[in-house]
Amino acid sequence: MKLKHALGLTLLPTLALTACSSPANSTTGTPTATASTAVATAATAVATTAVVTAATAGAQVSTSTTPARLGPCVSSNLGASLGRSLGAAGTFHVALLLTNRSRLTCTLDGYPGVSFTAGTDGHQIAAPARRDSRFVPAPVVLVPGASAHVSVQVANYGNYDPQACQPGRATGYRIFPPGSTGSLLISAPQTVCSKPGVQTFQTSVVRAGTLVD
Repeated sequence: MKLKHALGLTLLPTLALTACSSPANSTTGTPTATASTAVATAATAVATTAVVTAATAGAQVSTSTTPARLGPCVSSNLGASLGRSLGAAGTFHVALLLTNRSRLTCTLDGYPGVSFTAGTDGHQIAAPARRDSRFVPAPVVLVPGASAHVSVQVANYGNYDPQACQPGRATGYRIFPPGSTGSLLISAPQTVCSKPGVQTFQTSVVRAGTLVD
C-alpha cells in the first residue's frame, strides 16, 4: 500500500504538468500565428492603399509636363537681311528676314518697328511703317539658324505730289524685332518719300517662313 501511494504521488505532478501544458500548446499556438498573419496582411493592405491613393491624388507628385517657356528673340541674337520682293501697280512687297543667330530656340511675336534710313549714319526719313491689320499676331518659334519674315508694302513715290513727298534716296530699312529695344539695319537702296511725317508703307506681323505674303 505504501508503495502504491508513493507511485501515485509521483505520477500526479507529471499528469498535472501534462494536463496544463499540452492543451495550451495545442489550442493557443495556431490562433497566435493566425493573428500575426492577419495583422501583417492588414498592414500591407493599408500601405498599398496609401501608395495608390497618393499616386491617384497627384497632389504629392513633383513631376510636371508643362514645357519651359521660350524666351523672345532679341536683336543681339538675330540677323536681318532682304528677302524676295513682288511688284504690283504703284506698290511693291518685300520680305525682311530675321534669322536666329544664337544657339538657343526663341520666339518672335507681333509687329516689328520698321522705318526708312538714309545717309552713312542710318538716320530715319519719313514716317515709320504703319501696321497692316490683315494678319493676326501669333508666336513664331525660331530654332538656331531658322528665319522668319515681315512683309513690307511700299507705295511708289511717283504716286505722290513731289512737293508733298520730297523724293529722296534711302539706304535701306531699320527694323526693331517685336519686344526688342535694339534695331538691325538692312541695306536696300531705293527712292522714297523723304518728307518728315509722310506715310508711304506698312508692315505685317512676324510670319513663319521667308516668302513674301
